[in-house]
Amino acid sequence: MWLEAAVVCGGAVCLASSLLLGPAAVSVGLSGAGLLLALLYPLVDLVLATVVLAQALLHQRQFNVRTAALSGGFLLLAVADSSFVVGSTAGTYASGIALDTRNAANPT
Repeated sequence: MWLEAAVVCGGAVCLASSLLLGPAAVSVGLSGAGLLLALLYPLVDLVLATVVLAQALLHQRQFNVRTAALSGGFLLLAVADSSFVVGSTAGTYASGIALDTRNAANPT
């Protein structure tokens, strides 16, 4: 059963990274190590969310509100990290109360 969960979660991470991070990689305008470092944080956030969901599927973690909040928190971190990468490379990133509130409200 763990092998099936690993295959499903691995496929989900590959699909999410190709659909979400592929267009972001093109718009960032970086290549090589700079691109890897810029996309590493959102990718790690997606992997952590996948690990939590895999634990729930394998019944190693109860699927309850705390599990959903943890997974949702990692997904929100992935969105925040992606928006930081795109905004900072485009020169439009600015720290402000809305961004700080969004990051502070994250349950992870």
